[in-house]
Amino acid sequence: MKRLKTSIAAWSALVAVLAFALASSLLPPDGVRNISYALVTGVTAAGIIRWLPDALRAFRSGRAGADFLMVGVCSLLTALFFHRVWVMSITYVPGINLDLVTYFMVWMLAWACSLILVAPDVEDGVIRSRSFVLIGLALFIAGVMSGISIGLSLG
Repeated sequence: MKRLKTSIAAWSALVAVLAFALASSLLPPDGVRNISYALVTGVTAAGIIRWLPDALRAFRSGRAGADFLMVGVCSLLTALFFHRVWVMSITYVPGINLDLVTYFMVWMLAWACSLILVAPDVEDGVIRSRSFVLIGLALFIAGVMSGISIGLSLG
């Protein structure tokens, strides 16, 4: 517990939750949504600027866990950034509705997350079996969620 008290990451999570609670108590839902969209867009844009040079170098070699992690983090930030821009576009500009763009962005989020998932288990181009088990678990969960969403859409 002592270490948690000195963890900057833990305190930042608490501040984020408290800031959201404060914003949602003072602003209407649309205001909270707009601030949330803006925060994610700004932070992901800055994250792309920070991670892109390292990710491009890692993308070229791409055989170690650190390479997977760097490419995965940068790809996740990039997909989130463009997803947010796209969602803001279809939210605020009437008449835009290209569902495939939205689906592609979410698909790329899944790819980026899969790189991050296996990164700790990659060494010299070999992915350890533990990651294949985790990928199997991810696909199982995705299948369950698909079944639930299809079932709910029929009912």
